Amino acid sequence: MRRGSRKAWAAIAVTLLLSGIPALTCAKTRGKGGAAAGDVGVFRQALEDDGLIVQEGKPETFDVLGMYDAGITPSCRGNNAQAPYMSHKLPMAPLQRAPSILADAPIKPENRGLRVDYRLRPDEGVVFIGKAPPACVYFSYINYLYTRCFPEERQARRIFGSLGDSVSNLTINTAGTPGGGEGDVFESGTAIITTADAGTERRVRESLAAAGYPVDMVDTNVIPFGPVRMGLEKKNETFAIVHRAAFFEDHGAGRDYMAAARGTVLRLTPGDARQPEPFGAPRCGCGERGTPPSSSLRQPWRDWSGPSWRGAADRGRQSSGRTYGCSGDTMPSSGGRKLWATTTTSSTLKPIPSPWTTTPGS
Repeated sequence: MRRGSRKAWAAIAVTLLLSGIPALTCAKTRGKGGAAAGDVGVFRQALEDDGLIVQEGKPETFDVLGMYDAGITPSCRGNNAQAPYMSHKLPMAPLQRAPSILADAPIKPENRGLRVDYRLRPDEGVVFIGKAPPACVYFSYINYLYTRCFPEERQARRIFGSLGDSVSNLTINTAGTPGGGEGDVFESGTAIITTADAGTERRVRESLAAAGYPVDMVDTNVIPFGPVRMGLEKKNETFAIVHRAAFFEDHGAGRDYMAAARGTVLRLTPGDARQPEPFGAPRCGCGERGTPPSSSLRQPWRDWSGPSWRGAADRGRQSSGRTYGCSGDTMPSSGGRKLWATTTTSSTLKPIPSPWTTTPGS
C-alpha cells in the first residue's frame, strides 16, 4: 500500500476510534498472505509431553443480539452490527468449581461446557492458531477484564475494560508478515498466546517451534498480572478474549469468515508446580510499523500498576447496571448508572451523563 493511502486509512481509523469503536487500527498491505507450516496435533502432543493439560475451546462469533433476546445478557454492550465480534470460548479449568458468568449454550447447545468469559489461574495460558481475516480495514485481538468482584458489596460487576494494546493488523506477527514486518497480513497464518506467566509463554513457544511453527509468526498478548486478581474462585475476576474485524474488502468473504471458525483455541493448564514468572507491565503504544508510538496516546496507560488503572476498575461498580454475586448468585442492579471517560492527555476519569436506565433490559 502506498504511504499516502496508509495515511488516509489512519485518518479513517482515528475518526472511528473517537466514535467509540474499540481496538481500531490501520490497514496493512493487502494480499493473500502466507500459510503457516506446522502441525496442531504435534503441537498438542508437545504441550502434553511438557506437562501441560490441554483443553480445546473454539473461536466463534459472539451473538450478543441473540443472547440479549434470550435474556442471557442485560444489554448489547454497544454492539456494532456492521462489525460483529468473535470471542474465544473456553472450557473451565481442571478442578474449577466456581463457574464464570457468561455462556451462550442456551442459544447454542453445541457450546455446552464452554464459556464466553473465564477465570484463569495465574500460570494458565490460552493459544489461538489459525489465519488472519480476509482483506479489511482493520482487525484485532484483545484481552478484556470482564467482571471484578467487590467483596464489601458481596457481588461482582461488569468492567469490560481492555487490558492493553490489541494485537492488530498493524502489529501482528504472521507467516506473511514475519516478525511484524511489512508483507501480506490478510489470511496469513498466526499464533497468539495469552497469558500472565512468562514461564508458560516460553513453554508454549517451545512447543510451537517443535511442531514446525516459525517463531516469527507468534505473538504474545500479555495479561498484566499486577492490577488483576487471577484465580479459579468466586472472588477472582473473569476475562474475555475478543477478536474484531470490520469493513471487509469482499463482503462475501467477510461473512464466510465470521460465520465459520477458522482456527484452534486451546486452554493450557500446567499440571506441574513451577515457580511463577509473572509478566511485568507491557509498554503500550500505537503507530504505523516502524513509527514510534505517540506519547500522547501512550501516556495515560503506561503504568498498569498505578492508581489510574485501578481507579478505572474500581469505578466499574458505578458503571454497570448488572451485578453478580460473589457467591455465584445473580443479584439485581443497584444505584444510578454512570459512564466514565478518559482523555488521551490525562488519566483523569470523569463522569458523563447517561440517558440509559438501570433496568435489566437497558
